[in-house]
Amino acid sequence: MGTPAITSIAARRPHGRFAWFWEAPRSSRRTLLAAWLGWLLDGFDVMLYALVLGTLVNEWSLTKASAGLLGSLTLVASGVGGVLFGSIADRWGRRPALIGSLLVYSVFTFACGLSTTIWQLAVCRFLLGLGMGGEWTAGAALVAESWPDSHRGRAMGVMQSAWSVGYALATVVAALVLPRFGWRAVFFVGIAPAFLALWMQQSVEESSEWRQSRARRSTAPGPLQSLFSRPYLMPTVLLTVLSTTTIFAYWGLNLWIPAYFALPRTEGGLGLNTETTTLLVILTQAGTFLGYLSFGVGSMAETQGFGTAFALLAAALALGAATWIWLPETRLGSPIAMRT
Repeated sequence: MGTPAITSIAARRPHGRFAWFWEAPRSSRRTLLAAWLGWLLDGFDVMLYALVLGTLVNEWSLTKASAGLLGSLTLVASGVGGVLFGSIADRWGRRPALIGSLLVYSVFTFACGLSTTIWQLAVCRFLLGLGMGGEWTAGAALVAESWPDSHRGRAMGVMQSAWSVGYALATVVAALVLPRFGWRAVFFVGIAPAFLALWMQQSVEESSEWRQSRARRSTAPGPLQSLFSRPYLMPTVLLTVLSTTTIFAYWGLNLWIPAYFALPRTEGGLGLNTETTTLLVILTQAGTFLGYLSFGVGSMAETQGFGTAFALLAAALALGAATWIWLPETRLGSPIAMRT
């Protein structure tokens, strides 16, 4: 029979599916919260464009090709931003890179609302993309280095689930703001993430692994050189190809979903009202949210391996995209019409 002190400690020990979270150090939980909020607000800011796309097409008489090019420009910039802020994170720390990228994408989301020409909007979207890619990189690195191997998959799944929450939140905000104040006001709301930087500066600790790496930096090869060294060359190439094809499917679909729901049938859309469009987008993101949790918190990444989980996720996304493209026109209208 245990002593009262031991019994008391055991009684206070967290149980259940999320016991791994409460058993972690407070600094790790706070880091995960910061990265979760960063991904949420990243998804919120970036997807505002998709939500006002139908309005921009009509108001600025944009072709579908021009509208799609603006979205692609942001994604290209996110790749550049990932490398840029990744280098900043390696040199000056994960926390400064995370805070800096957050400020970049929030400021230039706000600036999108000040644009008067398509070229100004293109510049703002490109600069916004730099911050978006940087936040992905810095946030993921900070969480990965703050959690032990045994729970890293769970922590990363929770962090990435914030993207779908941010997208759904942006849908609600756009539904409330767009009809009353116009598309510019929707972008103005995107400045909100900048205030999160103040909290991060005071409350988030730097990665201890990064601090330790500073002592080894003089003898260790550069990060990019290490990625393409013999032990890591093949995984780097394969995972880059896998990520590229997955992102191709995801963004090709999600960039146009709100516009497809809202645009009139004469322009290739479904002509749904604001309430129905909002509901459908939120339902889509609810499925995305559950996917993040099932592949991360559900331990698939930890029990089956990250490679297997990632491959299954990519296959599910490709299947969903293919199903969407070939939906019978008599049910939902033709997505192919959006290409013209």
